[in-house]
Amino acid sequence: MKWQPYPAYKPSGVGWLGEIPEDWGVKRLKTLTTFVTSGSRGWAQHYSEEGALFIRIGNISRSSIGLDLRDIQFVSPPRGAEVERTRVKKNDVLISITAYIGSIAVVGDDLGEAYINQHIALTRPRTDIVDSKWVGYGLVSSVGQTQFRRSLYGGTKEGLGLDDVKNLFLLMPLLAEQRAIAAFLDRETARIDALMEKKQRQIELLQEKRAALISHAVTKGLDPAAPRKDSGVEWLGHIPAHWESRRLKFLISEPLKYGANESAEIDDPDLPRYIRITDITDGGSLRDDTFKSLPEDIAESFLLKHGDILLARSGATAGKTFMYQDSWGRACYAGYLIRLRANPEEALPEFLSYFTNSSAYWGWLSSVFIQATIQNVSAEKYANMIVASSPIEEQKEIVAFLDHERAKINSLIAKVQESIDRLKEYRTALISAAVTGRIDVRGEVSIAHTQRKIPVAFQRAALAAEIVNRLHDDPNFGRVKFQKTLFLCEHHLGMDLEGNYWRQAAGPLDNRMLYSLENQIQRQKWFAARRDGQKITYVPMEKAGGHRKYFNDYWADYREGLDSLLELMRPLNTERSEIVATLFAAWNDLLIAGLPFTDEDIIHEVRIWHESKERFDEDRLRKALQWMRDKGLIPRGLGRATRT
Repeated sequence: MKWQPYPAYKPSGVGWLGEIPEDWGVKRLKTLTTFVTSGSRGWAQHYSEEGALFIRIGNISRSSIGLDLRDIQFVSPPRGAEVERTRVKKNDVLISITAYIGSIAVVGDDLGEAYINQHIALTRPRTDIVDSKWVGYGLVSSVGQTQFRRSLYGGTKEGLGLDDVKNLFLLMPLLAEQRAIAAFLDRETARIDALMEKKQRQIELLQEKRAALISHAVTKGLDPAAPRKDSGVEWLGHIPAHWESRRLKFLISEPLKYGANESAEIDDPDLPRYIRITDITDGGSLRDDTFKSLPEDIAESFLLKHGDILLARSGATAGKTFMYQDSWGRACYAGYLIRLRANPEEALPEFLSYFTNSSAYWGWLSSVFIQATIQNVSAEKYANMIVASSPIEEQKEIVAFLDHERAKINSLIAKVQESIDRLKEYRTALISAAVTGRIDVRGEVSIAHTQRKIPVAFQRAALAAEIVNRLHDDPNFGRVKFQKTLFLCEHHLGMDLEGNYWRQAAGPLDNRMLYSLENQIQRQKWFAARRDGQKITYVPMEKAGGHRKYFNDYWADYREGLDSLLELMRPLNTERSEIVATLFAAWNDLLIAGLPFTDEDIIHEVRIWHESKERFDEDRLRKALQWMRDKGLIPRGLGRATRT
């Protein structure tokens, strides 16, 4: 790290904390807050389609100090003091006290009416002496996380009590210095997060490339000039003319067999390993930390041979597969798995394994799931699955090709993942160094600037009000079109809205920002969101138009670009808005990732974005791309990549 230490240090007075800058102090959280509580139980009975936001433990991010509002639950809260006790306010600091203990969220935006559940502690800092973000960063730092671990007595406690929360230590510089350090960490962690997101997108694109290679090779072969024929199966499509469409049961040497219905209680390494679906990693290997075994007499009937393939048959993992190798030692398998043993004269096990990682295989599974209320694939269904079967010698060539290409792609993925891991370590170390005073970053951010800065949330609200003011009378304008317009403001016009967009059914979506904006513009009495059947519309309130002064102050430089964008969006209906924004996002993500691509790659990105995008045929997407080019709606790689 390039930053220098503070000029002088002193003992903290807390043994394990060590020394701190000489002007800093140490205080317990209970002396810095006006209020510490946790949510009430039994609120599931108050769940509703609309109403107040109900914050659950899944809404507390485990990688930042912000709320994660991708998955929102609403409630119609009852009345009374008990309800008001659990109501969230701006600048509250939320702490997970059961699962993922020590995850932190600072309520920075105006959430409107919101409440917490019983798994979350709500602390209300005294903002006259402590900055909420300083509290957040302090608790996610090594100092905070060490205290959470100590409070659990090495893991013997199942959760934290409110007294544990109140007695947490925080280091305390002066308030202005807290704000400056928090602003520095906001800036630096945002930069690191952007780098990690870019690299994560590179991994996703490499994974997609690997999947596309596998799918093409096991259904189309390696010769692009080979004549094709219709397989007669919708999800398999056209296959080489000399291949056959064959049911799996004709490619195996023994009938498909269910595993042992035994509990996993023994972990003797001298006995055969007992493989369950939870032991199998996404990379097709076995986890070391879940080892269990079965006695020899029980395992004997279920012992695996090299090349055997295990098929998951039930629940969320249905369809997941694993090919066993002798190098893992003797092993048997559990009852929720089905063993496939290939007939080497008909099909190589490696070829069948690759087939079970193809889009054709997952297309078949989707057709099976549609016909059932529970995701369950029996041995009989697997046996009747149709496989694109090629001659054995050609299968050997395909397997050799895929082994080579997959190894290259996996190597690239591993290198990018190592880079992400190093960035995560650096991020954690930087936060800890800054909030413990190991580095002096006071000169990095102007203290006066942190006191004068207009909140981004309010700047965004002024822009949102301008968009709504211009388009609210458009019959096509609703929540979807509103969100897509905001996305294009940020990623096409370059307006810094600090959006964090996820790949959702209707295109790029930042649920947290959208919810905050609707509350902000209603709180300012500019516009109110109202449900009209299945659609959300925006209705002018008594101060409609009052946003213009703020819009001119914050966004005047973007007015011309915004005028053009709104004129482009005005005639688009909801579905066309979705198509344009999703194409733009997919195209922009590819630019951010820095990988070469074609229009076909952009269309592929859209088609795999979400299952709902399959309703858009490729020709329609190509026409939309051309329309975007004609109108100058062309990405430049601005903003953050969308997340999955």
